[in-house]
Amino acid sequence: MTITNIQYIRRKHIPLHSYKNNYDQNSNKLCLNCNKPVLGRRSDAKYCSNDCSWDFYVKNNWRLLRIKIMRRDKFTCQQCGDKRNRIKVNERSRRNFQVDHKIPVFKGGKQLEESNLWTLCIKCHLAKTRSELRERSYTKNNK
Repeated sequence: MTITNIQYIRRKHIPLHSYKNNYDQNSNKLCLNCNKPVLGRRSDAKYCSNDCSWDFYVKNNWRLLRIKIMRRDKFTCQQCGDKRNRIKVNERSRRNFQVDHKIPVFKGGKQLEESNLWTLCIKCHLAKTRSELRERSYTKNNK
């Protein structure tokens, strides 16, 4: 394979204000994920291990976090137990699973917290969203 046949996928860099040089009292660079010293790695390393690097990006990237949550939930709806990967909607095949917040963000739920996320099928997600919208408009109108 020649270099001209290889397609490079350039991803946008996630601008994170966390990229500052944190050091401990012994002038050791600290991991951005777990704040442990980064020892025995390259001088420009930001993480103490590859696992910490992955965890940091998963916590700060919705696409990766979404995949992690679906895998954790074994691609099963956590309300009705549906395991169908694809369904027909208006004569088109669609993915059946979506990741949703257990406690809505408007009620104080954490946006990127794994414990506040779960996998729902389209039907359950739609029903949950409708009830939340009704509740939100009811509380807004009664203030």
